[in-house]
Amino acid sequence: MLFITEKPAISYQIIKHLNITDSYYFSINSFLYEFDYSDYSFLSEVKYKMKNDYSVKYKLMHFDGKNTKNTDILFDTENNINRLLNFMFTQNEICLIFDNDHTGIRGKDILLNSLLKIIDIDLLNLSSFYSLVFDANHTRSGFINRFSSKYNLNTEKNRNIYKKKDYIDFHFNFIIKEKYSINLTRNMFYLLSILNDIDASLNINKKKIGSPASQRPIIDFLSSVSFICGEGYKYNITSLGKLFMSNVNSVLKDTLMYESLYKIVLSEKAFHEVKNEIDDYLLKIKS
Repeated sequence: MLFITEKPAISYQIIKHLNITDSYYFSINSFLYEFDYSDYSFLSEVKYKMKNDYSVKYKLMHFDGKNTKNTDILFDTENNINRLLNFMFTQNEICLIFDNDHTGIRGKDILLNSLLKIIDIDLLNLSSFYSLVFDANHTRSGFINRFSSKYNLNTEKNRNIYKKKDYIDFHFNFIIKEKYSINLTRNMFYLLSILNDIDASLNINKKKIGSPASQRPIIDFLSSVSFICGEGYKYNITSLGKLFMSNVNSVLKDTLMYESLYKIVLSEKAFHEVKNEIDDYLLKIKS
């Protein structure tokens, strides 16, 4: 039995909880991927590439009922991905375990469609298929019962969210780096805009700035370039941060426009339905 999970720590806990012996597992974390600008053209499709150090950390693991040990199969797209695919075909059951959110669906899509070149229905034919959905709370409060699911109702909604979000981020990041020679993300600009507008101390926990996992890196980066100052979750914009914001275009300063864009990302509308609105926003940044 093979477990493929989004978070490295979850596999082993689930195997122990379900009391499954002679099983294998590896993790495919969304942080393994980054945008690929090698063939960039404005308003093009989003492409991903794997980061250079992925194969060191993400090995296929074997659990014999008592002990866990590494196998010689790395999760390596250049050399060993075919070995991994062949190994998958030897398993009588495969469990995919991803958070039921847009990052979880992205990781699953990249693994199945981009790397292994198979789609869900092919995987269903490959083996008996269980889609187990866990989130961080389940690891603390006990696991939900094992269940079989051919399709999750939220899958397509979350797929649309990550396609819209990644499309914006892909172009936004490139435009900002090209125009201002600095790697600032949308959420970094949003935080700077809020602090610039209020020109006072702000408890960042009271604003939705990125995800819980990305909030601290946002704060740390803006502090490292001296655009904000403070401690804990209470921060002010610095004079250097104000100077920078005075030199960016009006679209990047407009918090209402950003919030409107974010509502588009989280809406029920499919990517193709809102692409023109997103492109209009990106073109205004680029101008």
